[in-house]
Amino acid sequence: MLSIQQLKLPVSHSREELEAKIRKQLKIPRESLLSWEIRKQSLDARKKPELFYVYTIYAQVQNEKKILKKVHDKNIMLISEKKYRYLTVPEPFSCPRPVIAGSGPAGLFCAYYLARAGLRPLVLERGDDADTRKKAVEHFWETGILDPESNVQ
Repeated sequence: MLSIQQLKLPVSHSREELEAKIRKQLKIPRESLLSWEIRKQSLDARKKPELFYVYTIYAQVQNEKKILKKVHDKNIMLISEKKYRYLTVPEPFSCPRPVIAGSGPAGLFCAYYLARAGLRPLVLERGDDADTRKKAVEHFWETGILDPESNVQ
């Protein structure tokens, strides 16, 4: 499989135009492009009012190595897709509930992941609520006095 990065098109483009751009980047005819999928789509608004989508595309093509030699483009590379596997817990399974310290992005993701596996995580948060924490952070920036129980990050 080939990964094509930084593929840029106006936001008004059609699916056919995107496929044509993929074939153009790879310098291949229509029949050599077996399949493709959008793996990432970003909006580039740096040249307002012109807006662009910037894509990362995964493409299945005939003769991948031959195409790579022909195109010489740092944004096109051969990849092997790794399948992601979710954690599974065999039934019946008994263990103490996992404890997660902190309800920031990492803590919440961890709790979600463990809950999907059926482990009933317990999330502990010792910090202040968002409004109180905001006031503590503002106080720190104004006075330099740190509240050790409130995260300034």
